[in-house]
Amino acid sequence: MDLKYYPVKRWATGLSFSLVGRKITDNFTYSIGQPLVDFYEIGWVNQYDIIQKDKIRLGVSLNNGVVISRLGDNAEKEKYIGQDLVRENVQKK
Repeated sequence: MDLKYYPVKRWATGLSFSLVGRKITDNFTYSIGQPLVDFYEIGWVNQYDIIQKDKIRLGVSLNNGVVISRLGDNAEKEKYIGQDLVRENVQKK
């Protein structure tokens, strides 16, 4: 998701947010039942629109920010009940 402000017609500046998760098959030699990778990104975007029409926009952008990647196990679930944390391991055999 991008939040942009156009100070002039073709130049935009603003914030960019991204959240992506994907199940994968490689466990990278860790003991992971169902591996998945999550990516979190936040950045400052500067964009120049080369073509700017009603139905199409083509541009180039420079995004300065931070990306965090996390390798997780989808087989391990956590449930939050009130203030207590109850962990349950779900193992497929």
